Amino acid sequence: MRIIEILYRNFIFSRLLNLGRDYFIKKLLSTILAALLVAGALSACQTAPASSTAGDTTESVADAGDDAEGGATSDVTMTYWSMWNSTEPQAIAIQEAIDAYTAETGIQVTVQWNGRDTQQQTIQAALDSKTSIDLFDEDFQRVSTQYNKSCLSLEDMAAAVGYEDYAVAALPAAVRNWAGELIAIPSYSEHPQEAFDLIVKITSGEYDAKMAMASNGIPADIRNEEWPEMLAGVREAFNVQTGVYDWNCGMNANADLGTAFQDPAAKLFEGSLDGQGFVEAMDALY
Repeated sequence: MRIIEILYRNFIFSRLLNLGRDYFIKKLLSTILAALLVAGALSACQTAPASSTAGDTTESVADAGDDAEGGATSDVTMTYWSMWNSTEPQAIAIQEAIDAYTAETGIQVTVQWNGRDTQQQTIQAALDSKTSIDLFDEDFQRVSTQYNKSCLSLEDMAAAVGYEDYAVAALPAAVRNWAGELIAIPSYSEHPQEAFDLIVKITSGEYDAKMAMASNGIPADIRNEEWPEMLAGVREAFNVQTGVYDWNCGMNANADLGTAFQDPAAKLFEGSLDGQGFVEAMDALY
């Protein structure tokens, strides 16, 4: 069953009938966005309200010269470009993971919090000019279709740590469908393994869970069993989803879907179509 249908059945129908329409509208919009814009396996994908703070730069807390856990030290410094603003929940969760990573490895990470607009306007030129970037997060469809020629394959590193044993299966499948490989590190990075290790830190275990809860997103790590309340009803189905799910319900690739979606959605919001009718309209559409 397609994941969007599961969303409609498990969230929309079950909750719409028992919730006020204003509350539902807010929940529906955030659920569709959060469920389809996942904190991705190897690129960040969630959407949250934009903060006014863009262009900030932060560094990991632990000093490179200090003894890290286990006595590890490093003279490596990495640069991370992020599409988040520094005060957003996603950025706060990422920064916590970075600080833990620095404490464990001694590796310093300088983060440029660009915000969505600035990142989209500058990342391609930065990659083309080989600006010092070891890791960047972005909409994984853009990473896969626009920036892939500038990025490394992470297949071997992912296989070495068994990444796909615990990653939501649909995420690597989606990226491969568009680009043929898992990608997120510039091809010219001087620290690809260290950057990949940081990716794993952010997208698995404790910090993946924090990211999901802070941003009402789906965890990338299937071992994280606690989901945000509004998405908990689709956890079991989503974690066994192995096919490629369509970005934005397939509407980006098929404008007719977007047009067809507007009518039942509008009727649902105005109250002339009930939850069952909306589910049936979506079944017919997809």
